[in-house]
Amino acid sequence: MKGFNLTVSLPRSTFAFLLCLLISVSLWLFIKLLGNFTADIPVIIKYHHYPSGKSLLRPVDSIVNIEVESQGFELLTILYFTKKITIPVDLRKYETAWRDSCYYIEIPTAPLLPFFTRELPLTGNINRIHPDTMRLGFDYISFKKIPVKVNISVRRKDDPKQWKLMIDPDSVIVTGPSLYLSKVAFATARELQINKPSGDKTWRLDLERPAMHGVKYSHGKVSVYFVPEKDSNK
Repeated sequence: MKGFNLTVSLPRSTFAFLLCLLISVSLWLFIKLLGNFTADIPVIIKYHHYPSGKSLLRPVDSIVNIEVESQGFELLTILYFTKKITIPVDLRKYETAWRDSCYYIEIPTAPLLPFFTRELPLTGNINRIHPDTMRLGFDYISFKKIPVKVNISVRRKDDPKQWKLMIDPDSVIVTGPSLYLSKVAFATARELQINKPSGDKTWRLDLERPAMHGVKYSHGKVSVYFVPEKDSNK
């Protein structure tokens, strides 16, 4: 079968209209960007030298926003064509205070502005930096041993044989901030659904991750199997 070429040509009037429209939009955008605008410039905060022996109570705030008023072209360049600025913060320079059952470090952000202006000189004005204070909560790292809990759903319950559920390991070490560990009583594995107990199968179950920041288990999985009730006391 012979090939064919499909050529679409625009009328000269349509082409001229589109060209004029493109030029008009470009000129309008150029004029607009010559004016002043206000925008938030995100700055990354990188913390160094965390307090020894303590754990964070929640994820740290690592972004501050600097409100800048400047020419549109300058803001456009900073926001989309310039590498993000990272400001190092040495936590040893700030005092640790005890409040509300935990330790806090408060970092005023206004003193960080000179570093920002050195890294990225602006012709416009810096209106403000927000948030005005970064707060980091800590508590001493502690650990304890807790049992493992497994929820079993058995579909067939007519088995006359008595079975005992075995969990390996049946306990784990939980580590984290002391404030949170007082609220952790056991580790929970995901629910297991089976037709009926059997002595020839072993299941590997994931432990549910703790919802509290900084809390970790010594194991991520447990093995679950059944043994006859009379054998479990051997």
